[in-house]
Amino acid sequence: MESHSDWRYQWYKGSSGTAVNQSQTNTFTIRSAADQDQYWCKGQRDNRPSSSQLSNPVTLTVKDGSVILESPVHPVTEGDPLTLRCLYRDPKPSNLTAEFYKDGSLLQTQTTGEMTIPTVSKSDEGLYYCKHPEKGE
Repeated sequence: MESHSDWRYQWYKGSSGTAVNQSQTNTFTIRSAADQDQYWCKGQRDNRPSSSQLSNPVTLTVKDGSVILESPVHPVTEGDPLTLRCLYRDPKPSNLTAEFYKDGSLLQTQTTGEMTIPTVSKSDEGLYYCKHPEKGE
């Protein structure tokens, strides 16, 4: 039986593919907002090149605002439910009402600050953001 200790992970950053971390864990922690960029990793079992697997790249974008859209870290599978949350930096507003947008068009307004898509489909792909009446987007 194969364990995580059988694997080594190499993490890469940016379009140049600069190696930034190597470890036996499949987790890489980004400690600074200044490190926003594209990241991906390569997993290799027991230093055997034939077992090497490359992940899809993930882009980390940091915005300095008081409103944050919380979304899943991993890609969403078609048919799964999806919840998006509009979060706020301190002070948290007493009114949590948020408008949710997809590709610039208003989808819905929620008094809970959460929007759920019960069953995700290909047509749900797009750029989402949320907007609070006082805190902004």
